[in-house]
Order: sequence, then structure tokens, then C-alpha cells
Amino acid sequence: MRIFGFILILHLTAPSLWGQSLYLVPHFNLNYPSSRLTENRQGYPTFKSHSFGHFNGHFGLFAEYQSKDNWRIATGITTGAVGLGYQLSIDYPGAYISRVERRHSTNHYFMRVPVLFMYDWQDVRLFRLHNYRRSGRMRQPTAKDESIFYALLFKVQPIFGLSINYSGKLHRYDGEEKIIQFDNVRLDRPVKQLRTTNHSAIIGLRLQFHSFGKDRFALTAMYHQGLQDVIEMNARYTIDGSDPYYSTVRSRGSGLSFTLSYPIRVFTFDKEERQLRKQNR
Repeated sequence: MRIFGFILILHLTAPSLWGQSLYLVPHFNLNYPSSRLTENRQGYPTFKSHSFGHFNGHFGLFAEYQSKDNWRIATGITTGAVGLGYQLSIDYPGAYISRVERRHSTNHYFMRVPVLFMYDWQDVRLFRLHNYRRSGRMRQPTAKDESIFYALLFKVQPIFGLSINYSGKLHRYDGEEKIIQFDNVRLDRPVKQLRTTNHSAIIGLRLQFHSFGKDRFALTAMYHQGLQDVIEMNARYTIDGSDPYYSTVRSRGSGLSFTLSYPIRVFTFDKEERQLRKQNR
């Protein structure tokens, strides 16, 4: 069903995706994974999931088509993150330290293959460089592209898409210490991998900076919503020797990502532009 939906989206947008330019887009990606508490009926009331606890950076590479109708489509290889985190607060009324809070999170990075659709929604121009006034014969000069009169220019591009994520076997958790003890709390946190592949829906926003008719670096923020659970932690813990509590935290590989990229145009489908380039060589 999801594949059918993707084919339908591609079919509806195909008329405006005939390429004008082809880019290779290397990028540096920061990931902030999230997790959620799925079961706490037998857990301590203040036990909850802890999201966005870790981040790390990795490189990736996209291929991107730019159309004549302000649409862009990109695909390639980048990184994602799947993580688990928890937070536990314990009250000690009347004590010198009345509240103790402990949190922990861990994550694993996987390969993400997205298909992203972007639209050049708005062109922002900031910090005008010249302020010409009409005085007598002095008139504001004309320019084919008035953007040359501004110091900062960028296109606001909404993003939506889908991705396939492959994590492989998460060997990292095999050797991780599963039982920890702190502040009279003993916690057993076995982690179980539920699947090696899942899918994500993506929404985001990109600021594509440009000057003199060429795209420069871009800043992108995206939220990835995983569609299937990937890993879970079934926590079993005691507080001051109490009967055990039970809580379950799961992750679908959802989270935030922030990307710095720079497009490199490798081909243009515009014949007039190709001829003009040849003449200027």
C-alpha cells in the first residue's frame, strides 16, 4: 500500500519534474533520535522516555534534479539514528537532597535511503547593498537579476518524502552493560532488536542560499517519523529494595536531523545555457 502511494505521488508530480539541472550534493548530517514510553502500568510514576539525548555527525551524498517549475527531487545515501532513552526522578521528602533525577540514552546509526520532494516556495532577499535615488539624470541602474544588489539571498524550500532505513544487526547492544545501580536504584535494561529494516515519513524545510544565479550552501532541518518499531528496552528496576517495577521504551528511528550541504551542478538540460557556457569558455 505504501509503495502504491509513492508511485501515485511520483505520477502526479512527474510533469513538473523534467530536469533542468542535475546536482551532486555532499552533506554533513547531525541526528537527534527520539524514543517513547509504550508501557508503564507497572512502572514507577516518574519513569518516562528521554528523547534527543545524543547526537553525532556523519557525511552523505545526494543526487538532485531541479525542474523548470520550481520543483526538485533528491535521493541518495545519508545516515539516520535509532535511540533509546529514559529518565527517572525520585522524591525524598524532608531530606537534604529532596529530589534525585537520573537520565540515560544511547543510540545506533543506520543507513537511510530517502526520496525527497522540494519546492522553491519563496525567495528571500536581505541587506540591500545599494540605495540609488533618482535625482536629475541619475537613475537607479537596471540589472537583469536585481538580486545582485543584496548581500544575503536564500530560497525557502518545504520538503516532504519517504525513506527506507537499514540498520543491520545492532551488535553494539550485545556487549552493553544491562544492569546499573545508582541512588538505591537497581535497573536491568535488556534491549531487543525488533527488525533490521523500517520506513519513515519525512517533512522539513531547507534554506538554499544562492548568489549570482548559482546555488551555494544549504541548511536543512527535517523530522523523520518512523513507521515501524526497531528496538525496545524492557526495564525492570527496584527503588530502595522495593518490589520490581516494569517499564517499556521503544524507538522507531524517529527524530530530528540538521544538515549542511553544498550542491555541485554536474549537468544542465537547458540547451541555450549549455551553448552560452561553451561560448564563454
